[in-house]
Amino acid sequence: MIEKVRPEDIGISPNAITKALDDIDRKKVPIHSLLMMRHGKIFLEAYWAPWTADKLHRLYSITKSFTALLIGCLEEEGKLSLDDRIVDYFPEYCPEDIHPYLASLTIRDMLMMRTCHRTATYKMGRTRCVSSWRTDWVKSFFDTSPDHAPGTLFMYDTSSSHVLACLVERLSGIDYMSYLRSRLKSISDISDDSYILHDPEGNPCGGSGVMMRPSDLVRIAWHVHSRGPGLPSPSFMQDALSPLSASNPGLGGDDADERAGYGYFFWMMSHGSAAMYGMGGQYAILIPSKDMVVVTTADTQPLKEGNEIIRRAIWDIVESASDKAVGRDDASYQALQRKLQSLSVPILASAVRSKLSGPHEFKIKDNSTGFEMITYDFNKDYVDIMLKYRDSEYAFRAGDGYLEKSDFPVSKSTPCYASSAWLSDGTFSVLAYLSGPEMGTISIQSAFSENAVTVLMHLYGEVSFTGFEGVFTGIEQGSSSGV
Repeated sequence: MIEKVRPEDIGISPNAITKALDDIDRKKVPIHSLLMMRHGKIFLEAYWAPWTADKLHRLYSITKSFTALLIGCLEEEGKLSLDDRIVDYFPEYCPEDIHPYLASLTIRDMLMMRTCHRTATYKMGRTRCVSSWRTDWVKSFFDTSPDHAPGTLFMYDTSSSHVLACLVERLSGIDYMSYLRSRLKSISDISDDSYILHDPEGNPCGGSGVMMRPSDLVRIAWHVHSRGPGLPSPSFMQDALSPLSASNPGLGGDDADERAGYGYFFWMMSHGSAAMYGMGGQYAILIPSKDMVVVTTADTQPLKEGNEIIRRAIWDIVESASDKAVGRDDASYQALQRKLQSLSVPILASAVRSKLSGPHEFKIKDNSTGFEMITYDFNKDYVDIMLKYRDSEYAFRAGDGYLEKSDFPVSKSTPCYASSAWLSDGTFSVLAYLSGPEMGTISIQSAFSENAVTVLMHLYGEVSFTGFEGVFTGIEQGSSSGV
């Protein structure tokens, strides 16, 4: 087990941490966890309700960094060379008249995001909804026409990591997570229930699919930072954590976060750091100069500046770190403990009195979302909402000033935590957080008139269902009370 210490013991004031947490909360960032280690010891473990230490979290593209490490392990075992052509491992997917760009693509090119495709091939021409993507994700990488020579420019292509994860299973002879655990077996306390999602054909989603606790991730991050046993060769690790590819050159400066370069599925960051980085604010940052690692999980997709706010708070803590222990300050430490106990994702609460009570059902006119009916049942401190979409019904409860938990009825049943509020202009707003593999956020704003409602919906996240995006008007079909 990793030792947990007070922040003063490794040179950080509790005040610096409390100030950073206050800044995140004041700006209403939907962060889920923040864990920090220094000198091999955990000095901060923070969770924002409803997220808790025992809850698995979708890591999205942090998975790519795991895939890179496993490819490096296979190289060390002599099962592949980074200069091997990828087509030689997947001949069954290659057309007879294979394009020379694809024919020359190497595993090294793929690790550096210098493939012959400009983006993920299974998403090309599709909507953001996962159910609209191609079902044959691996095959798509080989039968999609290349648009440029490989090994040239950095272009973010998730299908490259997906194919490499499939290669990991082929060459290791075991499943993705079993191979990861076998190589990192010295980390004995990684949770047994961590897993990886699979594509429609059963291949591991090696670009975005790992489900893991933040406490597991911080241990892996420290293992990589400290070059623990089971990792690839030193030369591979040196390249993986070096700026081999230019990412957004000329924008933000060479030391700007996420623009300082790209290694083997690792991002270079400011402060001389490198990061495993996933959509929505998933970070595992390695900071050699401070002998520190930082892990965050979040869903910042609804908040454009969310990642930047989180990073700024992290860097404020990192920059405050002293090389020596600082004197213990019990008052400041207790204030930090109280802050940690009070953390929560942003929650809506009414600013004005409710305009409606009881049930109200609205038939929706033809619209782009596909919804046919929306029902609100207003109670004293919560509302029940039901949306009818063809043969499906989406029902959940939203608390006023607190989070209500429901089971959101999607293909993989997903916990939903929702709050609601009447805003100062009379708009009724709902904010729902999906917290399972289908992680995302749904925003619903409703404006009621005498016998109608106008609804604006936004869906943030890569999920398997549709409908929660757009605007529509509904006509009331009768209710127990009027406007």
